[in-house]
Amino acid sequence: MIPTADRKASRGVYVDRAAAVGGGVDAAGTVEPPFSPDTVQSSGHSADLGPHLVSEPPRHRGAEVRGGAKPDGPLVTSPISQTFEVPTFHVYPATVKIKRPFIGKVPVAPDRTRTSIQGFSDKSRGRLRFVAANSRDKIKTQFCMTYGDVWPINGRSLKADLNRFLTNVRKQFPGMEYIWIAEFQTRGCPHFHLFSSIPLTDENHQKLTKAWHRVAGYGQDKHLRVHSHDRNFIEWDLGKGSYLCKYLDKEAQKAIPEGFSSFGRWWGNSRTLVDVPDEIPSEYLDETYGYESIDLDTGEDTGFTPSKWIYRQLGRYQEALHRDRVRKIKELNLTRSKDDKIPIPPRPWFRHTNKSTSSFTGAPVFNRLLAYAQSVQPESEKSPF
Repeated sequence: MIPTADRKASRGVYVDRAAAVGGGVDAAGTVEPPFSPDTVQSSGHSADLGPHLVSEPPRHRGAEVRGGAKPDGPLVTSPISQTFEVPTFHVYPATVKIKRPFIGKVPVAPDRTRTSIQGFSDKSRGRLRFVAANSRDKIKTQFCMTYGDVWPINGRSLKADLNRFLTNVRKQFPGMEYIWIAEFQTRGCPHFHLFSSIPLTDENHQKLTKAWHRVAGYGQDKHLRVHSHDRNFIEWDLGKGSYLCKYLDKEAQKAIPEGFSSFGRWWGNSRTLVDVPDEIPSEYLDETYGYESIDLDTGEDTGFTPSKWIYRQLGRYQEALHRDRVRKIKELNLTRSKDDKIPIPPRPWFRHTNKSTSSFTGAPVFNRLLAYAQSVQPESEKSPF
């Protein structure tokens, strides 16, 4: 049975005990569906989220709630929402990066001393996911580059070959965007995968093949034939980058052959692959939409300006994704032995930290929230964002 909604007007927001599990009850007594990634996926896109993301923003000065009805999808909040400093939103095609003003002790400058790269770290995985998620529309094809009977046995020579190839290709395809990934074959030979914006045509295939053959072919005709095969240059949909991360997670990929030194980075990308984000300061949001944080019924300062409201909803979305991920991991662990169980990830710190945070799928949700915030403004004061 769904608990009765507990409306606390004195705080200026509606707190619903049912929303603790993602659901809610609106003013008409209609039960709202749980807020979960499954609901998002069934709608086809995260930008098509339904009423479960719609909560009441702070009331506009002099404006009444439309129709006298209370809004759907009650907002779960806590006292911490009244104290944090709302950040600047950096909006990419798929990701929202949130940078909050620093509060607390002066941080110690990190040690920038370069160290040898031992493998595919969590930070590197996160950066790759970010790059892939926000460049998916630019990447069109994949081209594989390998060696014949002779190959470099140290990272510097290997990357020098890659740089010569990329320099040549950039001259032939000005403005080319790309991601490269390195790995080792079972015979111990290194090779690369190039994911690029180069269109899939026979002419482009031959240009790439000849460019790599000049660098690494060493006069071997067999090497040229291998790279001329149709399967070596294929159409590619980058998606969210999950495949690339799994690709680099393979144990064989991490095993650097004995005698191979100074391997270096496992992947890289063109500098302009990810576009500069739209920077939206919280002050601009609050001024644009003109909401007041004063509750007109009680006179209390609720602290929920539009920027804080959007920030809290993004946090709620992030936590729903986390719950769904934990549920799926637990289901997989039921059939695994103790040593093979997948570790449960910690609860996201999206809503409770002074650090910068990211939501890899948050941009469509952010745009949806902006559209809703604008829709509840009086017509006379609406302004396009």
